[in-house]
Amino acid sequence: MAGTAGDAARGEAEARRGAGLVERAVFDTAAFPEAERLVQFQHIVGAPGLIQPRAAPFHARVLTYWLGPTRMRLFETAPYRVERLQAKIDSDRLDHVMIVHLIQGRARGDFAGLPVEAPEGSVYGLDFARPCRIEADDDPMRYLMIGLPRPLAAHWFGDPAALHGALLDGAGPAAAAMMDLVRRLDTLAAAEAQGAFDGLMGRLAPLFSRATRPAAPSASDGAVRDRARAVIESHLSARHLTPTFVARQVGVSRSRLYEAFARHGGVAQHIQARRLARVHAALQSPAEGRKLADLAHDHGFASPAHMTRLFRDAYGMPPRSLRARPRRRPPAAPPGATREGVPSEA
Repeated sequence: MAGTAGDAARGEAEARRGAGLVERAVFDTAAFPEAERLVQFQHIVGAPGLIQPRAAPFHARVLTYWLGPTRMRLFETAPYRVERLQAKIDSDRLDHVMIVHLIQGRARGDFAGLPVEAPEGSVYGLDFARPCRIEADDDPMRYLMIGLPRPLAAHWFGDPAALHGALLDGAGPAAAAMMDLVRRLDTLAAAEAQGAFDGLMGRLAPLFSRATRPAAPSASDGAVRDRARAVIESHLSARHLTPTFVARQVGVSRSRLYEAFARHGGVAQHIQARRLARVHAALQSPAEGRKLADLAHDHGFASPAHMTRLFRDAYGMPPRSLRARPRRRPPAAPPGATREGVPSEA
């Protein structure tokens, strides 16, 4: 039974591939008995049990385009509920990342426990590897969904988890660009379409870097700092570790993050202090044998010269001088920093 819809979809996709066009398939529940429609739909989307209808009879129409490993899909469905709990994530191991544009209708729910309201016309991110509950009550719901394999999402957007629940402020340009591409896919050659898709991702990436992230509204300064410090500690070697990145991971705006660190020397200073403290500890370790260039790279510094200058400013000597000393003393934090690497209050 479930193979019927899939066979028809594959047939059209293969015909277009033979003509050098973007592979495409159309699915419509109207072609099936009412009792089979939901099962057939869940088979097409590749996630049995993921989407549950909120109204009867269930109906759905899906237009799918394949661009290499990526899928662009136009959906028109009955009201629905999506629920991904951790147990389901662990069992099905789906980890694709979705960019969703709500063409008609609204959605609400929570992403990893944080509330999200997505109005009609909005664009938001969804990470299948993280928990979520989404409800949509409008009939019909019309939306465009771009499905990205996790490595490809990481290539364009950095940490895929940061997209989860990210909502674009003023989504008009992003939505227009997404819809423009999907309208052209019927006539574009496959190679042209791939280039146009790469261009679209290049436009969306900077927009999502400034997107609104879901956050608990009453987080105190201390709670924000604690979450930020945890993010920083786990990403000290990353070149993309910036205040903007930390704010996205924590789920607050940059201004809120700056506010939380205002009396503690600033976010950038904390990042720098923690990186320098890690290098200091490494140079004091008898087991440490990396070259200074490797230490600089492994701790997120722009260059060995950059690390050396900051290290000298913080500790009064270059890294080479510290390395030449007997490695007996415990690691120290830079002057003006606490043991956690946060500059102390004067």
